[in-house]
Amino acid sequence: MKLIDVSRTVMEQVLGVEKEEEILIITNPGEPLEISLSLFEAAREFEAKPAIIVQSPKGTLDYAERAVIEAIKSEPDIVVSISEKSLEKILTVLILDISEGTIKNIPIFLRNC
Repeated sequence: MKLIDVSRTVMEQVLGVEKEEEILIITNPGEPLEISLSLFEAAREFEAKPAIIVQSPKGTLDYAERAVIEAIKSEPDIVVSISEKSLEKILTVLILDISEGTIKNIPIFLRNC
């Protein structure tokens, strides 16, 4: 299955994205960015309004950049954060649906993608 196909499935079946919804994607350079760009394109196919912010990887105790915090404060309908844990090669997708006040944490394990 291609990455864009997985991204479409995430948009439709996991997030239930609807037309005109604002989606903020927070990511890091490298492999997470590739996945984020695929999610961005899939969101556009669903006629949503995606935006991407790229910041350097952060440790568990590090704060997000001020621009990222301000973007979250703008209250987009959905926030997706994709970051790479370099030692474990696991991508964690944090999905925050502000309108429903729910958080879903979905680990994605990569195998030679």
